[in-house]
Amino acid sequence: MFLQKALFSLVAATLLAATTSAQQLVNLPSGTWVNDVTPDGEVVVGSTMSGGFLWRWRVDPEPTYVPGGGLVAVSDDGSVALGTLYVGDSNYAALWKEASGWQPLGGLEICGTSVSYGYSLSGDGKSAAGLGWQGCSGQGFLWTEGGGMQPLEMLGNGNNRASVLSHDGNGIGGCAEIWALGLRNLLCLTGDHQS
Repeated sequence: MFLQKALFSLVAATLLAATTSAQQLVNLPSGTWVNDVTPDGEVVVGSTMSGGFLWRWRVDPEPTYVPGGGLVAVSDDGSVALGTLYVGDSNYAALWKEASGWQPLGGLEICGTSVSYGYSLSGDGKSAAGLGWQGCSGQGFLWTEGGGMQPLEMLGNGNNRASVLSHDGNGIGGCAEIWALGLRNLLCLTGDHQS
């Protein structure tokens, strides 16, 4: 009986060691945080105190630093990232590609100097969702490669934001504020992006 328990413990310890040995901890510099990762885990994007970064961490010894704005989302193949670009006092939702740099996506209206913020990207990198403005009330947007930036229906008492985009770009989730209660309600826009 003692031998069976000892053998079981040895096998269990070996299996646990094999499982955990596949994990790897990679320390990032202080003031750096990861916001998204490709489905295969090969590319991570994030933000630093002075911009963003894209890192093919198994291939490149250090991240590619992207001055001008933070990165919040990355396409499945790691070729396109979404973030918010800061130019002077203004901010723009923007795509970033290693070969061509930043591509601002525009805005709906301007609130002070704020134009738009990027929040989510489809798997193929051809659709993005985020926050634009209608006056100074936040309004969700959907940007597509073929159609540009389009406002989403304003729901609740305004101050809407499109926070997440489905992998295929057909589903959008976000929030709308109810000012009287100081709460944000979950909203879901699917299909025609208007319900």
